[in-house]
Amino acid sequence: MRKIEFKQLFLMIAMAMMAVTFTSCDKDDDKDDDTNVPSGIDTSVNLVGKWTLSSSNVSMKVGDKNFTDYMVEMLMAQMGLNKEAAEALVAEMMSGDGGMNEGIPTSGTMELKADGTYVALFNDDEADMGTWKVNDTKTKLTITSPNEDPEQDDDVMVFDIKTLTNSLMSIQMKEQQKEDMDEDGTDETTIDVEMNITFTR
Repeated sequence: MRKIEFKQLFLMIAMAMMAVTFTSCDKDDDKDDDTNVPSGIDTSVNLVGKWTLSSSNVSMKVGDKNFTDYMVEMLMAQMGLNKEAAEALVAEMMSGDGGMNEGIPTSGTMELKADGTYVALFNDDEADMGTWKVNDTKTKLTITSPNEDPEQDDDVMVFDIKTLTNSLMSIQMKEQQKEDMDEDGTDETTIDVEMNITFTR
């Protein structure tokens, strides 16, 4: 069984973004200059504890089309497939063994510990461990997973906290990249990826 962990979410989004470079936050990210805390965030909530995954999804857009529609059109144009065959191939690419959706957790827990470490167990697989931190206004949650290759930087994911109560936490991450989809030397196509995860406790 394949291990589902934060670093695989990281890699899945990177693949969808066609080699988007995620950058680690520096120390200043612990502070937040914006004192306007969204109404859905209770800053008195202590994040330490065990959170149970309630829902998760990833959406991708290429230009003004969702990712699957774009891939279907590309396969039809470049490989001469009919729409039905192209849709079947895209569905297999997304959900088959090793597909892009395989890295999305569907069940499990994430325990945020008081010492700044976390243990996540998704889809009844091996535990993923690393460190976590939240900024002062509790609007940003940073998850760091150690890279198995000591010569590579750790995988860092910075989530916007959209809702935070004692019993509910919803987090979101958005990435955007310009790409040269028609190989004319100009990065003219915008690729957007959005991940939303909701936890309860």
